[in-house]
Amino acid sequence: MEASFNFHDAHINKIDTAKDEISILFDKSWGSQIKLKFKGDIDYQINADEANDNYWYDLSVFFRDNYVYLCDEEDIDFYKGDGVSTFFRGKELYYRVVPACYSDDADGATFLNIGAKAYRNGDYQKAQSYYEKSADMGNVQAMCNLGYIYEYGRTGKRDYKKACYCFKKAADSGSAEACYKVGDIYFYGDAGEKDYGLAFEYYQEAVQLLNETNDDDDIMSDIYYRLALCWYKGYGTDQDILIAFHYINEAEFYSYCDRFTDKFMWQSIAKKIELLRSEIKHSLDEALENK
Repeated sequence: MEASFNFHDAHINKIDTAKDEISILFDKSWGSQIKLKFKGDIDYQINADEANDNYWYDLSVFFRDNYVYLCDEEDIDFYKGDGVSTFFRGKELYYRVVPACYSDDADGATFLNIGAKAYRNGDYQKAQSYYEKSADMGNVQAMCNLGYIYEYGRTGKRDYKKACYCFKKAADSGSAEACYKVGDIYFYGDAGEKDYGLAFEYYQEAVQLLNETNDDDDIMSDIYYRLALCWYKGYGTDQDILIAFHYINEAEFYSYCDRFTDKFMWQSIAKKIELLRSEIKHSLDEALENK
């Protein structure tokens, strides 16, 4: 049996070899991935001209001398035993077409987006399932989103310990959002006893991560508000009203940014910032009068 056909824009993503088999993963072919596996007395060669450019435009599959061959030439008679092109060979050939959204080699972003869409539509079971798939692939935001699933009990009872576990894993991977959520769990004692010291540390780490990455501006107001509260009340640190005033002003600035971007429920944090800023300013004015 012989076959020859166009294979436009297919690209070798990965080649894995085992004891007596070789697997080839092709990307970008008809919007999907194609996995091929050769078994039995395997052999292959990558043409030197294609070592850094693994795009395939034509392809042939054929049997010869009890072997099945795959080569990057439309001419199925190319192979004369002298290895003039790229080819793979084995006694058996298996293949699987993998739709892009189910690719094992995706970075998790696709599953994250599917989960986020399901969450917005109120299908929390589906959201959790896809967040878990994405998190298993190393997606940090998906792990953080799982924390919200457990924190708010979207698929059952609230489970702050599981929420804390998810937030901590995401925080350890550099998520500023997860850091401040871990801080909240310690601040309010949701998963155990309150620990203002740890809460303050996580809030500070969140700010540091935000300053390093310049990402997630939409959580700046939340985090600066929390730091202002800690400095004002002496939660987890020494009380310092001037530092608290600095942070609440930062929070107020980002609160206005939230309004311009129409952040979801911006009114809630804006009101808290307004009330705390008024209280801090009143305390500063009193301190000046009593100086």
